[in-house]
Amino acid sequence: RDLIAVAAAEEVIWRKDGDLWETLLFSVGFGCTHLKIGSVAGSVHMGVFCLVSRWLESRYGLTASVLFHSAYNLAHACDLGRKTQ
Repeated sequence: RDLIAVAAAEEVIWRKDGDLWETLLFSVGFGCTHLKIGSVAGSVHMGVFCLVSRWLESRYGLTASVLFHSAYNLAHACDLGRKTQ
């Protein structure tokens, strides 16, 4: 339940219409917010995630990027659950 709400909130906050530089800036910012939960490589991963999500939003709408983000969060949660068993 929270996975979808968090994904929706982040998509609304971070997917702002803008030019290429604004998109890159938001992607770097989104990646940097994830430094506390991972490594620099993980932050780069999240920056690329942001670019993909932004592309989905611009091509198919906000709902598509929220669904993508929710699916990513669910897969991550399942993977963490599997690793802790």
